[in-house]
Amino acid sequence: MTPTRQKDIADAYARERGLEFHPEARLRCPPDLPGNTRLCYGVIVGPVAGGRRGMLYVQSQGPPGAQFDIDGIERTIDGLCVHRSGTNLLTRQPLPKHYTELKLDDAEFSSHFRVGVRSPDSSDVARRLLDPGFTSWYVHDGPQGGVTSQAGTFFLAGGVLYLRGDRLCFSSAEALDTFAHAAAGLADRVTAWTTAT
Repeated sequence: MTPTRQKDIADAYARERGLEFHPEARLRCPPDLPGNTRLCYGVIVGPVAGGRRGMLYVQSQGPPGAQFDIDGIERTIDGLCVHRSGTNLLTRQPLPKHYTELKLDDAEFSSHFRVGVRSPDSSDVARRLLDPGFTSWYVHDGPQGGVTSQAGTFFLAGGVLYLRGDRLCFSSAEALDTFAHAAAGLADRVTAWTTAT
């Protein structure tokens, strides 16, 4: 699908839902990408899936994504990576530089994702967030994609939740709606956990 077509779909989606649309914008980078900002297009801003304010976008290089500011999260954990990954040599994905792998007891979750923390001091906090209730929900109801997709990879860094979607998230209004609801669901769970912590 061409960038122009993805922009057109994003523009129509935003107009139909009363959201802001920006054909191009420079957004903050998640910690696994070089630099502080990256060029994105088809940027939709506003209440994602009718809920909390956030952004949906297509990166100029890489998969579509979403991001949300999460008040207070950086005081609890700053530097968590949950990376979509298989378990064999062909599907195992690397963690960002300077991240230490965190092993979880949930075998089903660990067969789909690798977890890393920027500071080993964050390990206990990360385990509390990624409790069995969260990991089960995330495997079954979180953003999904094929085994080589980055869909479902997320980061908590600098007070921001960054989420990667499947490459086809912007292929139709229905696909965008599915991604928006999954992204908003993750943001809501992280926010509720932050508020309770």
